[in-house]
Amino acid sequence: YVRTKQMFEQLWRDKLQQRLANYEGLVVAVNVERCDATRLVAHNVESARGEFVGSERATSSSALISNRPVSLVEAESDSAGDSDSANLRASSAHARNLGARHPSVSAASESETPLDADSNLVPYRVTASLDVPRSLYQRVWEESWRRANPGLPANVQPPAASAETLARIEEETKQTLQQAVTYLMPAPAVHDDRNPRVVVTTYEDRVASESAKLSAAETARHWLAEHWQSAAMLTLALFSLWLVRSFARGTQQRRIRETEATHRRGLARSSVAESAEVEFDDRPSSLDDDVELEWTTPAVSRTKGSEADLREQLRELVNSDPDAAAEALRNWIGDAA
Repeated sequence: YVRTKQMFEQLWRDKLQQRLANYEGLVVAVNVERCDATRLVAHNVESARGEFVGSERATSSSALISNRPVSLVEAESDSAGDSDSANLRASSAHARNLGARHPSVSAASESETPLDADSNLVPYRVTASLDVPRSLYQRVWEESWRRANPGLPANVQPPAASAETLARIEEETKQTLQQAVTYLMPAPAVHDDRNPRVVVTTYEDRVASESAKLSAAETARHWLAEHWQSAAMLTLALFSLWLVRSFARGTQQRRIRETEATHRRGLARSSVAESAEVEFDDRPSSLDDDVELEWTTPAVSRTKGSEADLREQLRELVNSDPDAAAEALRNWIGDAA
C-alpha cells in the first residue's frame, strides 16, 4: 500500500514540478488518498442510478398521474425503490450490465477501473501543497519593473518595492499558482468540500534574508559601477588637495626653521659683542709698533690676555658659531679702519 501510494504521489509531484519549473525555489508536496475500487464503483452507480431513477420517476408521474390511481403510482414507486436497493448491493458485473442500458452509469463505472490489482485500491482524491519563497515576489517585481522600463541599462537596479506592492504581487502569484495546479489535478471521484485540493503558502527563504543583509554592499557596488567617472574625478581632486596642503606645510615649516636659525644667529652675535670687546690705547703715532690689543671680558674684569688666549677664544668662537665670528671680525676690522 505504501509503495503504491508513494508511486502515485511521485508521479503527480513530477508532473506539477515540470509545469511550475519557472518558479525558482517552489516546494511541491502531493498527497494521494485511495479507497477500495468496489466501494467507489458502488458509490458512482448509486449516484448515477439515483439521478436516472429520479428523472424517470418524474417523467412517469407526470405522464400517468392523470390516468392512473394514486395508489398504483405509489406502489410502483415503492417497487422501484426496492429495485434500486438491490442494484446497489450488486457486484461490479451487474453494474456493467446496468451500464449497457444506461450510458451515464457505464461511463461512471468505467472511469474508476482499479489501477492497483493487488490491493484493489485506486486513487480517488489528489491534493497538493505549494510553498512559495518570499524572494520570488521581489524577483517578480524586478522583472515587471524592467519590462516597464526597457531602455535602462542592465546594471541599473530597480527601486525598492513598497509593502503594498509586494502584498499585491503575493496575492496574484498565489492565485495564478492555485489555478494552474487545479487545472492539472484530476477531478475528485467523490465530491468533498471539507478541504481545498490546492493550498499555496509563503515561507521565508535564506536568499531573501541574505539579500537584505547585503543590500547596502550591492547598492554601493552598483552605484560605483554607474558613477565610476565621478568617483575617479573626486579621488583625483582629493589627491591634488592633499599634495597642495603637503607642499604648503613643508614651505611653512622651512620658513619657521629659517626664522629660528636667524633668531639664534642674532642672539649669538649679541652675546659675542657683549662678551668680547677690543680696546685700543690712545698712544702717540710714534709708538704704533708697540700698540697692544687689550681684550677684556666681564668675567676677567677687563684683564689683558696673552696672545695664546686670544687665539683660543677666537678658535672656540669660530667652532661654536662661524657666522657670528665672521661678523665680529668684520666689525673689528671696520672699527680699526
